[in-house]
Amino acid sequence: MCRIKLNLNNRNITKSTVRKKVIFFSILAMILIFVSLLAPYITPNDPYATNFSYMKSAPTLQFIFGTDKLGRCIFSRVLMGTMTSIFSALFLVITTMITGTTLGVIAGYYGGILDNLIMRLVDILLTFPQMVLAIAVAGVLGGNMTNAIIALGITGWTLYARLARSQVIALKQEEYIDAARLCGNSSIRIIIVHILPNITGEIIVNATIQIGITMLGFAGLSYLGLGVQVPEAEWGSMINEARGYIQQAPWAVLAPGMALFVTVSVFNLLGNAISDYIGIRSSNHE
Repeated sequence: MCRIKLNLNNRNITKSTVRKKVIFFSILAMILIFVSLLAPYITPNDPYATNFSYMKSAPTLQFIFGTDKLGRCIFSRVLMGTMTSIFSALFLVITTMITGTTLGVIAGYYGGILDNLIMRLVDILLTFPQMVLAIAVAGVLGGNMTNAIIALGITGWTLYARLARSQVIALKQEEYIDAARLCGNSSIRIIIVHILPNITGEIIVNATIQIGITMLGFAGLSYLGLGVQVPEAEWGSMINEARGYIQQAPWAVLAPGMALFVTVSVFNLLGNAISDYIGIRSSNHE
């Protein structure tokens, strides 16, 4: 009896700890999103104004992160880059999540020809490394954020499609799904009421982690000149601009690099915390 109580207490402590992690990283993620919303209004200097009197100036009270080769305030550009990077990633992740989940649910629930068509398309797209295909597509379409979104979105939905399909195939064999069918529920109602709520957790976990990965993808394309174009502020393009004079002004590379590292880490850690919380909650239900 004492051992059972001890196990229950340890489980409760673990669940409480994981819940605190979810709350903590959720707050950090919301702060980043809030900063990105206010970025145009809280920049201390004009992020696009050039001043040749302050070219490659080291960090000062006026320019916290220093300036670049054109005398632009790096701190202000990093703040503006927050809006570009985070909202582009959120838009793409939400779009690919909805598209992939919808196709995966259709393939898993109905099977047959629809399943074969959707999954063969997934297999074809997955034969190409995502970043290589994105570089090729962005190179053909031209360098801008819209084309970068298209390039990364072509394969971005496949992860959700495969995940949703595998979960739906397992769920539709459950007795409560058979009972719902016998009660006269339509397939659409079964999918919306009984299946989607049960796969939402895993989908959200993967989507949260994909936010950071997507930001790295955008930064990579911009670094190669295939994403955001100068002078628009974006972390990847800022690193690309400053790499030529990194020895004279290392802060011009370090500032956007650290911003990218911190932001990606926050969303990855949030996804991991949510995954742990869902796993503990599922085991408690069992």
